[in-house]
Amino acid sequence: MRHALERRGMKVSRSKTEYMCVNERDGDGRVSMENIEIKKVQEFKYLGSTMDRDGDIHTEVSKRLQSGWKGWRKVSSILCDRNMSTKIKGKVYRTCVRPAIMYGPRNNPPHESC
Repeated sequence: MRHALERRGMKVSRSKTEYMCVNERDGDGRVSMENIEIKKVQEFKYLGSTMDRDGDIHTEVSKRLQSGWKGWRKVSSILCDRNMSTKIKGKVYRTCVRPAIMYGPRNNPPHESC
């Protein structure tokens, strides 16, 4: 695989490359690249979602719920304000809380509101 990538101008970082086996039966397999053993991991983040070797999503669900509660706490003063209209509360919830639960934590700069 490394040769195929390098023929197309891409370079594989031997120090950053990791691998994970899903539902592995025999846990003794090893992967090496140019006599350098590649690190085997139990969890792997792929396209923003955490996958684990058992195929479970518990880690990802926990992260998203934690992110949702964090978003809720940031805007709870608005959501719990009796003087705020239900329409505004709904918009704040749909903007700040729901995306955090659906898509997980974001790496926002500190100046952003949600």
